[in-house]
Amino acid sequence: MNHGKAIGGFARSRVAVFLPGLLIIAALLIIPCARGANTLDTNVPSQWPLLSNLVAKWDAISQAEVERAAERGELTARHYLGYCYTEGHRFGANTSLGLDWYERAAKDGYLPSIYNIGTIYERGLGVTRDVTNAVHYYEVAAQAGYARAQYILAKRLHESLLAHEVPARDEVPPDIGRAIFWYRRAAAQNYSAAAYELGRCYLWGHGVARNEERAVEFLRQAADAGDAGAAFDLAAAYSMGIGEPRNDADRPNQILLRLIADNPANQSAYDTLIFRYQNGFGGPADLIAAADFYCRAARAGVGPYSLFDKLDADKRKSAPHASFTGDFEGHLLSPNTIHDGKPEAEFFVVLSLYLQAAKGDGPARLKIGGDYLSGRNVPKSPARAWAWFTLAAERNAPDAARKAAEAKALMTPDELRDADGLPQKIAADLAWVAALIGGGFSR
Repeated sequence: MNHGKAIGGFARSRVAVFLPGLLIIAALLIIPCARGANTLDTNVPSQWPLLSNLVAKWDAISQAEVERAAERGELTARHYLGYCYTEGHRFGANTSLGLDWYERAAKDGYLPSIYNIGTIYERGLGVTRDVTNAVHYYEVAAQAGYARAQYILAKRLHESLLAHEVPARDEVPPDIGRAIFWYRRAAAQNYSAAAYELGRCYLWGHGVARNEERAVEFLRQAADAGDAGAAFDLAAAYSMGIGEPRNDADRPNQILLRLIADNPANQSAYDTLIFRYQNGFGGPADLIAAADFYCRAARAGVGPYSLFDKLDADKRKSAPHASFTGDFEGHLLSPNTIHDGKPEAEFFVVLSLYLQAAKGDGPARLKIGGDYLSGRNVPKSPARAWAWFTLAAERNAPDAARKAAEAKALMTPDELRDADGLPQKIAADLAWVAALIGGGFSR
């Protein structure tokens, strides 16, 4: 088969061949299938199986059995063979055979195959690259309700506009109105990336009237579904007073902490969290917390974070921090516009002090305890002052034991209860920091 002609003509003038398959899909949405919805050998599944699951299923079956299933009309087998031949998975790469199998699945309404044919044309994988043709396939799958195709179609219609570029000759001209339409359709199917883009469009006023309430609504939808970019931008929006956190777990610092827990190498989350602690956004400035997360970023090997020479407070280097991304085009906070460098300079003094404390320096621990008692550079806390004084006393720092007793006398019964084990917890944190800088550690 000459796929350059047949598939191209199929895209432009023979779309009707998809209609029988699409009518089958429509019927399945109304008429309950007698077979289980999760049964992969039904001709047109009511839910498209994930590619990873589909590959795992058919990888365990001989090629001959897979091909027999495909010939019997098993659409997931046809899609699997299309994938294997076009991507060179399991069998040798053969784009012509891959397109044959994708086309056979597509003609019977298997929407992932229609979408994948589009990706082949967009990538130029064994065919002449043709983005217009690719977008047409995306639209066929999108019109039939395939959420990923709806999202990718919207992105292709939107991305040239986002880049502020004239599209290349073979690219599809941007169409923000159509992009918004397809973002909405995909978001309505809980496709998180589409909800994220739609939220940003409302925040910028791209293709829609700027609407902060709708922006937060869609950012939340995407963030709640696990989209890290949406969670980060939601935290940034809250930071600028755009929307109100729904609960304590929805506050910017908590969102950033979850992003770091999910991905310990997330530089943007570290940058922003350290900057917020450093400058007192979302609460009092807390340079010890900022120092702790600086060390955690260094331990994770994140970007420019390094503890080299940081024991010496006079050897200061610029601390990484966030601009809350340029994506918001100046609507959100840029740290460079809100301070003159003094918080950074003070931060490196505290970071140096924290590292010295980790190495077992009693006076450094005593100084940190004093800061917690007075509320200088950290939230005032008799409990944390007591814990640090206790650790200082273990290193025979002068007056540390007396100051620990005085701080403990200031604590409420609830603080006394909550502080149980706090010196040990801080000591454990200092231990890995000491190991990180090669200094060893002892209580």
